[in-house]
Amino acid sequence: MSYLLLRNFLEKLDEPVAILDTSQGSLLWGNQAFASTMQALKKEDLLLSLTDLLASEKMSSVCQAALAGGRADEACFANFFINLHGWRGRVHASPLPWQGKVAIGVSFKSAGGMATEMKRQAALSRLSSDPVITSGNFVQACKAITREAAETLNVVRVGIWLLGQSELINQVIYDRRTKKFGVDSSFALSKYPIYISLLQSERNIVIVDTETDSILAGMAADYSLSGIRALLDCPIRLGGKLCGVVCIEHAGDPRLWTKQEQAFGASVADFAAIALESGHLYESRRRMATLLSNLPGTAFRCRNDMPTFTMEYMSEGCLEMTGYAPEEFVNNNKLCFFDIVHPEDLPKLMADNEKTLLVDRPLDATFRIIHKSGEVRWIWERSRVIELRDDDPNFSIVEGFFSDVTERRRLEEAELANRAKSEFLANMSHEIRTPMNGVIGLTTLLLDTPLNDVQRQYAETIRNSADSLLTIIEDILDFSKIEAGKLSLEYLDFSPRFLLEDICEMFSVRARDKRLSLDLQLPKHLPEKVKGDPYRLRQIMVNLVGNAIKFTAQGGIAIRCFYRHQITDDLSHCLRIEVEDTGVGVAAEQVENLFKPFTQADSSTTRRFGGTGLGLSISRNLVELMQGSIGVDSDGAKGSVFWLELPFAAADEQEAAEPDLNFSGKRVLIYDTQPGSCHTCSFFMQSWGLWVDEAQTPGEAFDLLATGSYHLALLDASLFNEYPPQAVSMLLDASPMCLLADFGANLPASLGENNQLALLTRPLKTNTLRRLLPRLLGDAQPAERENLFAQHKSRPLEILLAEDSRVNQLVAIAMLEKMGHKVDAVENGLLVLAALKEKQYDLVFMDCQMPEMDGYQATRLLRVPSSAVLNSKVPVIAMTANAMVGDREKCLAAGMDDYIPKPIKLGALVEALNKWGGS
Repeated sequence: MSYLLLRNFLEKLDEPVAILDTSQGSLLWGNQAFASTMQALKKEDLLLSLTDLLASEKMSSVCQAALAGGRADEACFANFFINLHGWRGRVHASPLPWQGKVAIGVSFKSAGGMATEMKRQAALSRLSSDPVITSGNFVQACKAITREAAETLNVVRVGIWLLGQSELINQVIYDRRTKKFGVDSSFALSKYPIYISLLQSERNIVIVDTETDSILAGMAADYSLSGIRALLDCPIRLGGKLCGVVCIEHAGDPRLWTKQEQAFGASVADFAAIALESGHLYESRRRMATLLSNLPGTAFRCRNDMPTFTMEYMSEGCLEMTGYAPEEFVNNNKLCFFDIVHPEDLPKLMADNEKTLLVDRPLDATFRIIHKSGEVRWIWERSRVIELRDDDPNFSIVEGFFSDVTERRRLEEAELANRAKSEFLANMSHEIRTPMNGVIGLTTLLLDTPLNDVQRQYAETIRNSADSLLTIIEDILDFSKIEAGKLSLEYLDFSPRFLLEDICEMFSVRARDKRLSLDLQLPKHLPEKVKGDPYRLRQIMVNLVGNAIKFTAQGGIAIRCFYRHQITDDLSHCLRIEVEDTGVGVAAEQVENLFKPFTQADSSTTRRFGGTGLGLSISRNLVELMQGSIGVDSDGAKGSVFWLELPFAAADEQEAAEPDLNFSGKRVLIYDTQPGSCHTCSFFMQSWGLWVDEAQTPGEAFDLLATGSYHLALLDASLFNEYPPQAVSMLLDASPMCLLADFGANLPASLGENNQLALLTRPLKTNTLRRLLPRLLGDAQPAERENLFAQHKSRPLEILLAEDSRVNQLVAIAMLEKMGHKVDAVENGLLVLAALKEKQYDLVFMDCQMPEMDGYQATRLLRVPSSAVLNSKVPVIAMTANAMVGDREKCLAAGMDDYIPKPIKLGALVEALNKWGGS
């Protein structure tokens, strides 16, 4: 080894080393540690001791052997123990080549230094065996580490800090002076850039003197106040990254930290890293255990050591799922899990486990277990083999999850039962509807024949009653649709006034049979038409009015309609309809059950009144589907008020409104014992220009009629029970007369077979009254009806009509031919394409829903320029019952030019012809 290399090596040693000249007995060189030793001892005493050492007999023999051999040899080493002014230690001497000659190298190690080294080793041994270091309790581990380091290095404080995103955060500090632990404040990384830069380099920061070291720029004052004079800061590394620092602080004089002390500090930092990693692992396990305990199931780890299947772990959900604590299964302490599997399911589950092991795929199984209580529960298992042993093919580790699916299984079984019930009801309803459709169809044909007023009233009531029965059947179908989520709405223009009048007429016979009054009250400003689903509104009203009559023994039923205009994007009309009865009422605690399926107010209701219990449930679903609300107000003793509020859109402009009646100057007398019908007659006749007087008593009615000043009298038929036939004949000669009577009531005997009388049955319908008045007041002239056909401006056209409904074909052909056009009709899209290949048409009216090929596909195909049609640009106008939002855009996207919704309105048809037919 060269002189420079040897000198550099000796300079780095912590031990004091001196190079002595044996021939002169002088000091040639000493390292830094030797210089520090000379400061601690008197230089003269040290040199004297070295001279005595060279003169000793043992050292002399070492030197002579070294000089004779000219090299350093193992036989030339010697150890001496000396005492020097309180310094006791070991001197190690050996010959070394030094600048061309052999010199003696002498190293010193005090007895105290040897004891300190042993002390440090003992401290590290204690930390390595302390269970708190790996317990996962990081704070307690930090306390053990900082106390051991402070006591071993004889320093005043040791602290552990963790690195955050922008600061160092103190975890614990041990103060050796007070023997207490504390927590210091954190500090920002940006405050001490030099120190932080060195720390991030992950090297020990060694500060001999805090007052002079430049590393502590900005920190020296803080240490001066606390008396800290020297520092040894050792970085904590975890996973190859800096995560904190162990701060070892010395008070008093400056301190030269030996390499052994620095190595000890680094070991302390390693123990801090182990404690931190254990803390992370503990926290991870704690969070996982918390997660598993909160899951509605049981996580498990199992040794697939067939046939025992030993559980190694089960989460806390096991207790709720099985009734047994997890520890009862772990290591088969008391039970093997398969002991509680239902005997009928055990063979298949065992076979599934074996198959999963062979094919290495997840197990997905559902089976039953017997709960500790004896209850049978359904369990779903999802698991997988995660570890196999090459030396034992029958051993594996399985991890997975058990979930109690008993409730879900019960719901599935209930759903299957409900589905079977719904299918049965649907089939039965279909069988009943077939003859009912015959009844309704034949009644409709009957109404198209010449009938007098009474016959027409009877036929209309038959049809309405059949419709009511059909509605009950439809309730069953609708309930099935509601359960399947397939119930849909239609959007048509309809008259709420006519609909409510029809409902009253439908139930008039039932009300009369029970001697109940049935009144309808309509608002003055009720719109003539709104857009919505009249069928569903009728269905709801049939249910509410039918229930009111069913549960009312005396008194009557009042149907009241209220109207409110509201400003919204689409639904601008709001109707509130109330059905009030004087029946049994509904107790407050029973209201909640009323709108549940197959449920009535109490268990005796079905026995007393009958019914399926479906009506109100269906009504609620329909109202909610129509974006409305429904409810009931009742005190349980004085009847009930069922109400619904529904929004409707504005109706399309009507092309054929009812003619305006003008009876200006005509006087009418009304006497009616039922206020509802009297109010209806008076309100509408006044709106048509009639002067109306209302008599309050029979005597007043006769007195007014005797004046002979009325053009028409509407009188309650019961009035004539009190007067002789002669008086009746006199009154009939005085003015035309219309009798008001309940539907089906017998006329008073005093009237006989008088053909001069007109009959108006209650509940009154305004359209009936409108039809009768021009006949009874013969000189009244209705306003001229607007002739929409006259607005037709297009030239005669060759038109192709695509429509699969025969009735719709007849209606459309009649309208178009009346306007002078020639029409060919086909039933599907395939025939459309065939017709367009044979003949050039001016216009195509296209239905969208047809068999074989629908209108959308037919339009897309005929628009292709390469198609064989004679004119691929022929105007195509959709005629469809699809009137939902987006249907118009769907038609246009398919290549159609325009869109007319069904039912077809003459005005819309004329407008389309004028637009696309040319002039």
